[in-house]
Amino acid sequence: MVQPAGMTAELYKAVVAVVDDRVGEIKVTRQDFDDLKGAVQELVQAQARTDTSLKELVQAQVRTEERVGGLERAMERLAQAQVRTEERVGGLEQAMERLVQAQARTDASLKELAQAQARTDTSLKELAQLQARTEERVGGLEQAMEKLAEAQAHTDGALQELARQVGRLSENIGFGLEDVARVVLPDYLAYRHKSATGGGTGGGTVPGVLRGGWGAS
Repeated sequence: MVQPAGMTAELYKAVVAVVDDRVGEIKVTRQDFDDLKGAVQELVQAQARTDTSLKELVQAQVRTEERVGGLERAMERLAQAQVRTEERVGGLEQAMERLVQAQARTDASLKELAQAQARTDTSLKELAQLQARTEERVGGLEQAMEKLAEAQAHTDGALQELARQVGRLSENIGFGLEDVARVVLPDYLAYRHKSATGGGTGGGTVPGVLRGGWGAS
């Protein structure tokens, strides 16, 4: 550096020293600036990465919110399905209660039916016994009717014999019917009474007055 005219050497040296110091300071500030520039560049890059991360985070948040929304809708559908399930379960419980009541009524009806069947069996048994006794009585009546028919046959034969005897008496003696009745009727009535009651003389034998007849005597 050329020393200016009119400047002392000492002043010149002092100025040079100051300028050198300033230049040195400028060099240090330039380095710092370069360092700061590098730091700013790194900060910009870091900010870019941060922005990218934030963007990805926002996108992830959107996806999370969408998933949460889907979960909320799914939970809502699940809650509605739970309500319907509870309603169906309530309906099933009511149906089961009605079924239990119906089963109880069925059991009671079956019990009553069994009791009625037992009474019916008893009635049928009594009816069978009554029928047996009725058949026995009918058998007895048939036998009595048979005996009565036999007695009636004997009576008819006796009446025919009586008619023949009366005819012979009328022819032989010439009595009137009133006279014949007075003679024959007592024995005939006794004979008929014995025939009807199962008595008599050996199976409805004709009385002597009728059997022999006046004509035979």
